[in-house]
Amino acid sequence: AIEVLKSNENKLENDISVETYKTDYPRIKYELDNEIFTYFPDFFINEKDIVEINSYTVFHLNKNKKEAKAEAARKYCQENGLIYKILYEDDLGVEYRLPDYIKNYNFPHSW
Repeated sequence: AIEVLKSNENKLENDISVETYKTDYPRIKYELDNEIFTYFPDFFINEKDIVEINSYTVFHLNKNKKEAKAEAARKYCQENGLIYKILYEDDLGVEYRLPDYIKNYNFPHSW
């Protein structure tokens, strides 16, 4: 299933290893700055893989939030016998374009 996301088709419907998938499921609670939020992963594949797709740029702009979500998702997966994976758009061959409001942001050099 992950390989099809890396292909040019980018359609889970075309992958014969994908029996089922859902988007924005399951709902995972996470805490950030003493507040509780709900995280909706990008894909839930074959009732066992939770997949989040990020961009390196957006991840580092929202690092605390993204790390809190990932930590909660890993814990959720461990408790429920699931697998959590983070894929980056860069690795999938997807070109990410910065929104105008962050084009002039001074990014750190070491990620």
